[in-house]
Amino acid sequence: MVIAKLTEIPIKLQLKKIAYLIGYTYLMAYFQYFLACFISFIYFLEIIKNMRDT
Repeated sequence: MVIAKLTEIPIKLQLKKIAYLIGYTYLMAYFQYFLACFISFIYFLEIIKNMRDT
């Protein structure tokens, strides 16, 4: 009974760690995607500005 309780805790911690890692990687991927869209949008605006000048 005591051993089962002791082994139960690390499994929960590992699951928490895995969930945290998945969440973190998902967030980073989403952030990179957002950043790429933002940069391409700025680039697109710069092209439009240059086209207007010429």
